[in-house]
Amino acid sequence: MYKDKYLKYKYKYLTLQEQIGSAVSQTTQTTQTTQTTQRNTKSTLENTSKNDPHLKQIEEEKIQIKVFIEKVKIDGLKLNGASTLFKSNKAVVLAAVKNKGIALQFASDDLKNDKEVVLAAVQQDSKALVYASPTLRADKEVVLKAVEINSEAILHADKKLLRDPQFVLDAIKTNINILNKLSEYITDFHKEYLLTKISEDSDLFKIIGTRLQEDKDIVKIAVSINGLLLYYANLKLQADKDVVSIAVAQNGRALRYASAELKADKKVVLIAVAKDGLALDYASKELKADIEVAATAVKQNGTTIQNVHPDIITDQLVLDAITSNPLSLVNENVNKRLNSFHKSKVLEIINADSNEFGEYLSNFKDDVDIIKALIQKNGTAIKYASDRLKADYEVAKMAFNKDNRAFIHIKNITFLIDHIKNIKQNDFENNYSIYPVNEYIKQYLTEKDKRLNYNLLTGDIKKYLEDLEKQLTPKPKPKSVMSSIFRR
Repeated sequence: MYKDKYLKYKYKYLTLQEQIGSAVSQTTQTTQTTQTTQRNTKSTLENTSKNDPHLKQIEEEKIQIKVFIEKVKIDGLKLNGASTLFKSNKAVVLAAVKNKGIALQFASDDLKNDKEVVLAAVQQDSKALVYASPTLRADKEVVLKAVEINSEAILHADKKLLRDPQFVLDAIKTNINILNKLSEYITDFHKEYLLTKISEDSDLFKIIGTRLQEDKDIVKIAVSINGLLLYYANLKLQADKDVVSIAVAQNGRALRYASAELKADKKVVLIAVAKDGLALDYASKELKADIEVAATAVKQNGTTIQNVHPDIITDQLVLDAITSNPLSLVNENVNKRLNSFHKSKVLEIINADSNEFGEYLSNFKDDVDIIKALIQKNGTAIKYASDRLKADYEVAKMAFNKDNRAFIHIKNITFLIDHIKNIKQNDFENNYSIYPVNEYIKQYLTEKDKRLNYNLLTGDIKKYLEDLEKQLTPKPKPKSVMSSIFRR
């Protein structure tokens, strides 16, 4: 039984192998036939070319074109100076303009009028539009493609095309930056779209061109978003009270671009300074001296007091200034007028503000509350105190405990000597750059004994302390206290 099955499968296997062999043989024969046919065809063509010079020339030109295409793919400008064969060949010119769009100028007239070629050129360089045929410079698709890449391309479009309102709108939508180049072609047909765009981006007002900058509706939209765009409006609208009021309500400093007449208009100026007190700087001389205008400006920004006429500055105006902006304390018109009327507000500012205003509070240099408040923020602020307070033991101690650098400003001899006696020799030497330079001690020593000042300058600390004790201690003790300190 098994033998019969074996013989049966062997027969099937041999039959299948025979079939495969037959198929391979047929395929081989077909391949050989094809190759033979190709050789015969090639041989026939070669023989034909040899016998027909015209066909031979065509074959040679094909080879030249293929070689030249590779060259212009690297440098499209090689088309310049090339033969007519290449300049009139679409494949060559396409390869050239895809590398350098402006190579279109060297193409044949027929190809300058070929939409595919010109589109490829302007896509690479929008300036290529100038070399396109007049027909294609009037073609919407070609021009919009060029404009999409560079707004300058619109300058080379056919004028008839620019007189089409719909095309102009399409061009603006394609590249909004062409606005300043199409000013003469923009009409009411485009106004609604432009109002929408300017409301989205007010800076577009800068480039829409003179004609549109004269349109009151457009200007009002622009300045309502950015008042400073009043600068770009024409003189007529800069003198329009309605337009200027909208501008200064958005940004007070837009008053700078208003007409001289409106800078002297109290209603306009009040709107401006209520928005930004510093706008007072642009008001007329008369309004800078107007109490209501000045008060409105100062309440908005205290530093505006620098622009207020000195004759109308009152205690209340100074209080309004420092309340509105503590930095107004640095203004000369303010710090010279500070008095007890402002003390509580000054204390409030010192306690709340991180800035140091001591140098601007000369009118309070002998006020212990103000000086202590300053010292609480910064120990060295004792330098702004009067000599009386610098010599006050409590004030001196407070300043030194806050910052030991305050030592150089203290004028209380008792405090200085008490402090020096408690310093160990090595600590004193480590702080030599700070302590011995106290101007009050130096002056005292210089007046008492030149030799002591010499010891101070040469750094003989021990000698300095011993001599200092002798000179400044009311009743010299038999044994030097400082000597005992150094022995410890």
